[in-house]
Amino acid sequence: MYSCPRVTKPTFPALTLLLILFVALPAAHATTYTVGAAGGGCGYTTIAAAISAAEAQTSGSRPVIYIATNQSYAAQALSISAKSMSLVGGVPDCSHLTSSGNTTITGRAGAAVITIRNMAAGTQFILSHLTVTGGHGSSGGGIDYLGAGAMNIDNSSIVSNQATDGGGIHFGGNGTTAAELYLHSNTFVTNNTANGGSGGGLRADGKANVHIDDDQIWFYNNHADSGSGGGLVVVGPAYAHIGSPGYQIASYVGVIYQNRALNGGGVAAISGAQGVAQVDFFATDPTHPVRVEQNRAYSKGGGVFLLPYSQSIPIFFADAAINLGGAQIDDNAAPDGSAVYSNYDGGLSGYIYLYAKHCAAGIACNSMSNNRAVDASDNPTAGSTLLIQPGGVLQAHELTMRGNQGQHAIRVVDSLNAPLILDTCLLAENTVTAELVTFGNAAATISQCTIAANAISGSSVIYAETGFMMSNSIITQGSLSSLHYVGSGAGRTIDYVMAQETASLGLGGTHIFNADPLFVDVGNGDFHLRADSVAIDVAPPGAAGDRDLDNRPRDEDMPNVPNLDGVRDLGAYERQVHSCASDTIFCDGFDSN
Repeated sequence: MYSCPRVTKPTFPALTLLLILFVALPAAHATTYTVGAAGGGCGYTTIAAAISAAEAQTSGSRPVIYIATNQSYAAQALSISAKSMSLVGGVPDCSHLTSSGNTTITGRAGAAVITIRNMAAGTQFILSHLTVTGGHGSSGGGIDYLGAGAMNIDNSSIVSNQATDGGGIHFGGNGTTAAELYLHSNTFVTNNTANGGSGGGLRADGKANVHIDDDQIWFYNNHADSGSGGGLVVVGPAYAHIGSPGYQIASYVGVIYQNRALNGGGVAAISGAQGVAQVDFFATDPTHPVRVEQNRAYSKGGGVFLLPYSQSIPIFFADAAINLGGAQIDDNAAPDGSAVYSNYDGGLSGYIYLYAKHCAAGIACNSMSNNRAVDASDNPTAGSTLLIQPGGVLQAHELTMRGNQGQHAIRVVDSLNAPLILDTCLLAENTVTAELVTFGNAAATISQCTIAANAISGSSVIYAETGFMMSNSIITQGSLSSLHYVGSGAGRTIDYVMAQETASLGLGGTHIFNADPLFVDVGNGDFHLRADSVAIDVAPPGAAGDRDLDNRPRDEDMPNVPNLDGVRDLGAYERQVHSCASDTIFCDGFDSN
């Protein structure tokens, strides 16, 4: 079996800052053209005429076209080719070139509002203080870009456009170097529709990178009802980096919010013969994780949908991958894979990696919570919160799953491409009609996890068929069987596990404790360890620098607590050594118990 080499894509933080500054100060190094009402001192009365003049410019600095708000711009189908330029709206007239608000550009049937072609590497197109609406293209209803340069959008709305693919924006790369799309602050992609295709808000394909990292960016209420990616779709070899905290109204709502699609209500990553599709959800603000929330899929993947690609002659596999570091995939709905659905394409499924240490201490970081397995009429289905088809990968080094509803919280259909890892996790308060976690024929390792207070209608908490390992963990599910293991005894290793039911763990296990670990407040969902918990200072110390689910240090040696075999606590949370004068969180909550 062959697979494409994995590539860590750069995020270009320094370049992003330079581009933001460049957008904010277009007049300082630019040749200007003005568009507005006749008799108002403007150079042109139509945007198309100003674009033609700017494209004809053969010398001088990059052209900037200012579009005044003193007239309307309807039935637009603007075309730009092979020329760096900026379109800047929001100026009241042509004598006052300071943007305040937006200028609206309305499209017409049969075309994108703005079509951009033949952009070479090194060219830049900048869109600022504009509302692009009413486009009806076949590819990209609002903006249709194909090239190898960079496009930057700030302080703009791409709203109520339609296309077969990329209802709001189509961004395609066709050069030897990747085209780069940067969405900056106060950019809103809302109420766009992909009719019959994919990418309600945005479709990125070809050799293209998309960066959605600034504050105040919102993909809201976009639709791809018969395709994939209600908010956005990334088609291999395209790549997207999403780090935005989202949109702050009274409080923050998710950057990918209330979109819908057949598959991947929020986001879809779809690989193909051209290569791997990858989406990274890495928080740029450690106090505000990336949020994919309240999206709906009518088939698979309420929050995120992954589809790899394989062919037999010649042998070629391209995985579809997501990386999460400071991401919350919460409150989504789908018949199956209500949070994430990793689909199967003959040879492999999608790859899912979760990384710790991307959030501030005490901030819930990587979560899949309050997702629902339901049909379009909100009737419960036999779907799972996180579903992985054969040949996939799940390696989670920090994960919270709370309040989900479905058949399973995690389901692996069959064998995986690498051992499944759940390291430092909380699975609590979920409601499932079968086992909470089922691994199929997939080797799995669970370590430093807390599994508690779930409503489980199945016969066991965990079902495993082969190669199961569990350590430094807590299971408190009353008398319900902790583990249903159907493989050979040699394939099971249990070490330093505290559970209320231990008979199912005994064979092939050591350091198994039948006890109540004593959580701070189960009724209010607090699964930290009380001061008198018997799960404190139990196991040998682990790797230097390890952190718990709150991103606080592991291996804290609690005073006046005898160490059993070491200083590491069991479960997702390490009780901290602290002073009441300096740590009011723990003093107010934990030290009173």
